[in-house]
Amino acid sequence: SEGTPRFKDFKPDAEASRQLDLMYAVKTNLSRQTVRLNFRHALAQVTFSAVNNSEYAIEISEVKIGNIHQQATFSFPSQDTDGTDVTGSWSGVESSATAIYSVTFNAKSVTSEKTELTGVNASEGGDGSLLLIPQKVTAWNPENKSDNYIGSYFLVKVKMTDNGNTLAYNDYIAVPVAIDWKPGVRYVYTFRFSKGSNGGYTPDPSNPISILSSIDYDISTEDFIPGEDTATDINGPQSPESQGSISGSGTDAAGEGPES
Repeated sequence: SEGTPRFKDFKPDAEASRQLDLMYAVKTNLSRQTVRLNFRHALAQVTFSAVNNSEYAIEISEVKIGNIHQQATFSFPSQDTDGTDVTGSWSGVESSATAIYSVTFNAKSVTSEKTELTGVNASEGGDGSLLLIPQKVTAWNPENKSDNYIGSYFLVKVKMTDNGNTLAYNDYIAVPVAIDWKPGVRYVYTFRFSKGSNGGYTPDPSNPISILSSIDYDISTEDFIPGEDTATDINGPQSPESQGSISGSGTDAAGEGPES
């Protein structure tokens, strides 16, 4: 393509189950020979887990991320993506409107062992993971009361019951989060419930009140799911001398290993 190829004004689907991975590859200056394309992920992936060490029984059925930029333009790199340090770039992220992305699932009881809320299915969509535009956003500050949330935050749909099975809380919990997502990286957010009252707030930005139990989170990062090396002939059966193929293997944006 003349100039710089790009995905102009790309916007992830608002529905998590309909979101698709966005991949790109560049190989230049080749003619009449087998082409092996090293694909990379342009988006960031987000999944959720939880741990409960509080005095309440806890069930979670939904997680939302608010004040996230929803549209940007991705430009391909000019160099081949075989190089581990060659990546494309996003532009116009900060100027796009913000949105709320959410994932819902059957209510899951959270135990003292890590409970996976949303996972990653390598074979098909609808697994609950979010695929979003890489971006950097400051966290919502509960001290700055306003009619709207300013900064990014989680809304976690939580049902709490005490030892007598009496309902103690059944609503969203707002949790401030600072975001700095990179392309080709999976971010695993683990919500941690413990005794006390700190970190989570009732879902009213104009009057946030600390909830009954403390909630915090930690973040770990992973490569996208590894996949087998696959080759697909785009032109049907051919002689070995004229065969062209697309390979489905490659390295992640950090160049750390194979991915599908």
